[in-house]
Parts: sequence; C-alpha cells; structure tokens
Amino acid sequence: MFQLTSGKTEQTVTAGNSIESIVYSIKNVTKVNVTGLPAGLIGAVNKSNTTFMISGTVADSLKDKEYVYSIEVIGVDSNTTATGKITVKHKPVTTTVSVTSNSTQTVTAGDSIKPIVLRYAYLDSVKVAGVPQGTLALVQDKSAKTLTIAGAVDESLSDKEYTATVTVYGPDNNASATAKITVKHKPVMTVIELVSGSASQTVTAGNAIEPIVYRFENIKKIELSGIPSGLTGTKDDNAKTYTISGMVAGNLTDYVYDYTIAVTGIDNNTSATGKITVKQSSSSVASSSSVESSSSIEPPSSSSEESSSSEEPSSSSVVPSSSSEKSSSSIASSSSEQSSSSEKSSSSEAPSSSSETPSSSSEVVIEESSSSEVPLSSSSSVESSSSALPESSSSVIPSSSSNNMQVVVTGSLEQTVERGAAFETITFSNVQTFERNTWNMWFMEFKRTGDVVTAEGSVHVGYTQDTAVETVTVNGQKFDISFVVVSPASSSSATSSSSEKPKSSSSETPASSSSEASSSSVEPASSSSEVQPESSSSEGPVFVTSRSVSALSMDVAGRTLHVAGAPDMSVEIFDMQGKPVASFGHVSGSVSLDALCQGSYVVRLRSGSLSIIRRVLVK
Repeated sequence: MFQLTSGKTEQTVTAGNSIESIVYSIKNVTKVNVTGLPAGLIGAVNKSNTTFMISGTVADSLKDKEYVYSIEVIGVDSNTTATGKITVKHKPVTTTVSVTSNSTQTVTAGDSIKPIVLRYAYLDSVKVAGVPQGTLALVQDKSAKTLTIAGAVDESLSDKEYTATVTVYGPDNNASATAKITVKHKPVMTVIELVSGSASQTVTAGNAIEPIVYRFENIKKIELSGIPSGLTGTKDDNAKTYTISGMVAGNLTDYVYDYTIAVTGIDNNTSATGKITVKQSSSSVASSSSVESSSSIEPPSSSSEESSSSEEPSSSSVVPSSSSEKSSSSIASSSSEQSSSSEKSSSSEAPSSSSETPSSSSEVVIEESSSSEVPLSSSSSVESSSSALPESSSSVIPSSSSNNMQVVVTGSLEQTVERGAAFETITFSNVQTFERNTWNMWFMEFKRTGDVVTAEGSVHVGYTQDTAVETVTVNGQKFDISFVVVSPASSSSATSSSSEKPKSSSSETPASSSSEASSSSVEPASSSSEVQPESSSSEGPVFVTSRSVSALSMDVAGRTLHVAGAPDMSVEIFDMQGKPVASFGHVSGSVSLDALCQGSYVVRLRSGSLSIIRRVLVK
C-alpha cells in the first residue's frame, strides 16, 4: 500500500525556503525511490517502515523553474508510482554594475585604449554600445565578476568624444554604467605642391596662361589672391588638385602680379606662391593712345592750353642740336616738323639777323584737387600760331649707333617743373619693347602708338617729393627721367599776357613779364583746346591760378584706406589707365580695399569743394 496522508504534491516555494512536507503511508513495501526534486529537498522512509516523506529547504541559488518529481514504490506483491510538482521562484536580488578603472581617457586614432574594467552582481546578460570603431571587445570574468573593454581605435577617426555604455540584465532589474573615450585624430601633414605648368609666367594681356596645377592633401580651406583680372582658381576635390587658368584681361598694362595660394590644413597651414608677369598688348596700347601716327604729340585731353606766338631777336636762345642742355621745346622728330608745315615760316620770322625762339605756351590742368586753376573766358577760341620750330631747339638724344632701329629720345630727361604745371613731353622713337620699371611719378602717363612712346602730363599739385626719378626700359636699354619739383610761383606770375591779338602772318611782340613763358613746354597746336576770352577786346586770354592747402588727407595701412578732414566724404578709385574701379559715398574714417587686386591705383577724395588725388599701392 502507498497513500498520501499529508501535504500537497504540487507546491510553489521561493528559493531558500522550506516546502510543506509531503507524507505517504506505506505497507508491504520493500523499497521507495524519488527523482526530480529541486536541490535542497529529500525523500526518506521512517525507521518503522510505515511512512515516506519529502521535505527540506530549496537551495538559495535556484532560479525560476518547475520541478516534476516521480516516486517509484516496490512492494512485496506489486509495484506502484506517484508524481508531484514543486515550482521554485528565485530569491529576489539586485543587479549592479560599475566602472572600477579608466572611466575617462583620451586616445589618438590608431592607438589602443587603456582597459576599462567594470564589476557586476547578478548578471544574466550584457550589452555594450557607443564605443568608437576599431578592435574594441568585451571580456567577462565570471569568477571575478568583472567586465573588461579593451582594444585599439581605428586610425581614420577624427576628433570626437565617445560614450561607451555597458548594460547588464539581471533576474529582477537591469543596470548600466558609462565610460568616456575622447579620440584625437591622427596628426596629418597639409601640403600643396606644383605638379604641372610654371609658377612663374609671362603673358601678353588678352592671352591665356599655361594652366598652373597644384596637388593638395589634408586641407580644410584654400584661398587664392594676387592674380591678374581674367584668371581663376578651380578646386577638384576628387583629383585633389587646384588649377589656376584663364585669359588675362586685354586692358591690363605692364605689371608683375605676385599671387599666393593660402591653405588652411587640419594640423598645419601652408602656402604656395608664383608670379604672373603681364605685358601690355600692342593693340591695347594703340587703341588707348592719343598720339597720332605722324609722331606729333597731342596735349592731354584734360588740359586747357594757351599758345601765344612770340619771337625774340636773341641769338642766345638758339640751342645747337649737338647740345645736351635742356630745351624748352618738345619736338618729336623731323616728322613732327613736317606735320606742322602748314605754319608758314615767313609769317612768324623776325629779321634775318635775329634767331628764332619757339612760341611760349602756358598750360593749365583743371583737376579735382586741392589746387584749382580757373581760366577766364574770351569770346572766341584762340588759335595756336606757332612760329617755325628750328631743329636746333630740340634736345634729341640718339643712341650711340646710327642704326634706324636704335632708340631716339626727344625732350629733356632732366627737368625742373612746378607743382601743378605740365612737364615737357618726352618721346621715345623706334620702340620695339617698352617697360615701365617704377611708379615714383604716378602722374606721368606713357602712351604708345606703333614704335613711338610719349611721356606727358602734369606734376600733381599734391606731390610732396622735391626730386623724383622714373625708370623705363626701351629696347632693353634703361632710361632715367629725373625731375626737380619746385613750389609754384605766385598767381600773379602765373598770368601770361600778350600785347597783341594773335596774327597769322605778322610778327608779334614777345609776351610781357611772364615768368612761365620761358620754362613752359611748347605743345603742338590743338584745335580741341579752346579758351574763352573774358571779352571781345584785343587782349589774349588770361589764366588765373589760385592754390590752397586742402584739409583732406588719406593714408593706406594694409588693405584699409584711412581718410580725414571732413565728416562726410566720397572716395573714387581708378586704375592707372583712369578707368573707374570702385567708389564709396558718405565715408567717414576708413574704407576697405579688400575687393581690389594687388597693384597701383589713383584715389580721389572729395568733400564739397575740397578734393585731393593720390596714387596708392595695394599689396
């Protein structure tokens, strides 16, 4: 016999606790076996062999599980079996995890991190997230109950802060811990190097340069400055190249452009430089020149001139052609004499015993500047009745060779000129190549037509230098043009008067007491320069010159133009051909010149009736 007498065959118990004893009565039983009990429980027959009991305390470490037990009973005459079920619930625990070493660290890309060690309790599973790319891995030591993150970060990583999160999952709760890994990029070298083309080129305005190609590595930003107008820089990120190419603007004059490619890198900055030498095109020179093909010199369009013929019977005023002394007459060549052949020598010659002197001329340049020269008007335009110009009065400087292609210089290379007055025109003939080497006298304008180059203009009233030298190279030969600049005479001495009306066929009385008559250059007659007389009287036109010191001033510092002298001013900027480049209104203090290319410019500063003009160099 085998029969349950007490207890329940199916029970639920928490790990670590005891079950309710399960008791069976037995009779004529020789043996009882039980299997499938959870750890901590046992089944046993009492000493009198009358009962079988299952009892005990379930093991503390057991997890949630159902245990189905089986009892086998061997009797004297027969055998039997019985079953039951014990459901075990785990003992509640708190799962924890924490970092014990290297919770914060910085590592260079490509290097191994310091091992991050964590300690845990009651862990069923674990997950790691947020670690940088590389060979990092998690290792668990169950006996020590530790977790370790170790390995190297990828060398291609850039600067970034990573937060590694370790999450552990336990029987009753989950827990997590974090560690910070700051990755610094692997140092790289930023480079830019020339791979094709020449960094130093010479090109004629209007033509394309040979493309200049640079290769770059590890750059963040690239900037090009100093190139002539018409050229551009193009960046190719795929090929990692930077190319300077294009066609130089056709209106550019002789100038050397030093360009710079500034490169901002990841760990270092670098740069590359080069030079583009622009030569003015012959077509550009011809189209912009006011010099006629006959080599006769026309006065500047901005000048108003008065030419009054006079003859002095003084042989001392004749300068022999072989003399190197300065001449008050500017005669381009024998061709310029022929071009004025319409002037009859008989109409202006004195008696044969007297020498001829070129007619004196006065030239007043009207400019927006601190010096104003105002002509009084007359009722008719004054014709220029020039006397015959003798060959001996021109200062012609031929080269040492009689070759027709050698440079012939007409006009004095050494002059004394008043501020605000026109200087004697200088002409270079037989010109094959011409280059202006300096810009010391920025007011001097060079014009070229064919093989003739003329230098003309007026000394600006604001020019402060007492002496100046301008250097040019003609056909490979250098010429120095030297000026001694003096203060202007008083306004009364600047007045040039003629005692008689100009006559086309009769001798005239020399101009009276004009201090400028003998020093002013003789300019060719020009019908475009008209002076209105004050009245219809017989007197010639009178020029009144007044000069005053302007309160305006300007100065260039870096790429900033600083201006002063008035609260509200206007700034106009021109290139060296006189073309407007930029203008600014209502200026007070300074304006930025960042938009201008490197080179020389003429700046006009105005406020009401005040005005000054200066040449500036933008670097």
